[in-house]
Amino acid sequence: MKLNLGCGADYKEKYLNCDIDKHANIDVRLDIRRLPFKSDCMDEILISHVIEYYNVSDLKLIFDELLRVIKHHSSILIFVPHAFSVGAFNDIEHQKCFESNTLFVFLRKSKYVTYNLSISTYLQFGNKILSFLINKLDIYKRDKIAKILPFSCEIAYAVIPDKINGSGIVTYSQRIGSVFKSHGDREKL
Repeated sequence: MKLNLGCGADYKEKYLNCDIDKHANIDVRLDIRRLPFKSDCMDEILISHVIEYYNVSDLKLIFDELLRVIKHHSSILIFVPHAFSVGAFNDIEHQKCFESNTLFVFLRKSKYVTYNLSISTYLQFGNKILSFLINKLDIYKRDKIAKILPFSCEIAYAVIPDKINGSGIVTYSQRIGSVFKSHGDREKL
């Protein structure tokens, strides 16, 4: 089963579309801090432009829940506005800003930290060529460029837990590359 958490109006076929808003076009109404699913039952989780609305203590609960329900070697795709983009500041309800390495901090504090978590980030700008060139740089240079560009940029995180041989957090793997390739452009998700 695939989850589209906090879907709002972005209803996706072949996903279980979930939101806390009873007015959204959804399959299941739920709070992402307490997912009503068994452990290790989801093939994929998509959570797009949702977690920036939560405070730090709620984010710890959310990440624990995401890691609890995702299957071994399955992917969690998270999209957020970059901390220095226009999108991070255009909504006064945003409680947390994200840079490329912000998610690493939360996942290190998770009760699932003993799992091997493969994580990668991809900055997405409106211009595909610019996005491609910037993502050839290391993670710190990408964040510096995002700070100086005056337009909207989002971060795509891909997290793949390996719940068998836990050894901490790995910053990239072949599995991550294949997740981004299989999903292609953001708009096609």
